[in-house]
Amino acid sequence: MWKRETTGLQATSVVFTISTVFGILFLLFGKTWVASLLVLIAFITYAQKKYFEQVGSKLLLHNLPERSYLVAGSESAWKLTFQNNGLPIWNGTIRLTFSDVVSPLTNNGTKPSGKEYEIVVPFSIGTKKEVVVTIPLKGEKRGITRIQKLEIAIPHLFGEGMVYLHFEPFISKQQMVFPSIKPLHTKRFPTPKKPGEYDFQPSLYVDLFSPVGTREYAAGDQLNHIHWNATARTGSLQTKVFNQVANESVLLVVNVADSYSIVPYLEALLEEAASYIEHYFQTAIPFSLAINVRAYGSSPYVYLPIGTGEIHRRRALELLAVLSQNDVTIPFSQMLRHLDGHNRQAHFIQVFGTKSSDTLFDKWKKSSRVEFVLVDEGVKIR
Repeated sequence: MWKRETTGLQATSVVFTISTVFGILFLLFGKTWVASLLVLIAFITYAQKKYFEQVGSKLLLHNLPERSYLVAGSESAWKLTFQNNGLPIWNGTIRLTFSDVVSPLTNNGTKPSGKEYEIVVPFSIGTKKEVVVTIPLKGEKRGITRIQKLEIAIPHLFGEGMVYLHFEPFISKQQMVFPSIKPLHTKRFPTPKKPGEYDFQPSLYVDLFSPVGTREYAAGDQLNHIHWNATARTGSLQTKVFNQVANESVLLVVNVADSYSIVPYLEALLEEAASYIEHYFQTAIPFSLAINVRAYGSSPYVYLPIGTGEIHRRRALELLAVLSQNDVTIPFSQMLRHLDGHNRQAHFIQVFGTKSSDTLFDKWKKSSRVEFVLVDEGVKIR
């Protein structure tokens, strides 16, 4: 688990050898008090040498997979759990390195390379003890980061010298920062022509699993809609009354391509899409997401099927968080035709990016509502 490096151990060995030899010589010449002092120094340096050789050999880091989620500006923390079954560690330090997707909230963090933070925190742990080291963080920008380097420095007990423990396995603790999210106040656009889950009185469809009351039986009512318990109580036929429901599903289509590369205003574009995703999550509106970035599997582009709920929201924001300027795109028109051919268009379609004159939108407008959320040069325009 640990790669060891030491400095100053050779000097300790030299001091041990010299003090031992001269201690014996002074003892032979009858200089007892001088010999005792040298023997004491030899004993201390020997103990220190053995301490240097063994310290940290039974130190464990609980490296369980862990991912924290936050938005830019919010706070999180690295939490490192150490267990020590060997010699105690005193006055040590932990040095961590991670990318600038997050920044440390402590004052002992530096940014020497321009894109990575390096932070040093004190560390001590006794024998048969467990210690949790917490490093508070703040989300700075969209992306994902992990601890890239972890080093523990243990100082020489007496004099100069250090033991360095470098953690060699892959550290599986991650911080994912979602794009910035701003509150939205938009209208709802349910359609009475398609079944769904939204309560909408003009709808042609009802939710057969949600009866809301009864009424007097009328000619033409279906027999399986008769409420027999209510009929027995009132003495006349009673028919169930159901909620009228409509479809208000949304397809978010994000165009991140500029010719064959990623648009330079990617951050503003993804922040706009993330804000709408958060809005649809808060209002329980089902949504799906399509991004014209190359993917492999059942879909040639990044696609999240329709859904609702916290897990669905997190998956959508994760897809936005990991996009980068180095991703490979596919033509926007190619993705639109694949969506159309696989019947993935929804009742309400929102297109994010620059204005597109694709003729397919004219076809979709006959059965769906199409809205363009235009983001050009980092500025949202309508």
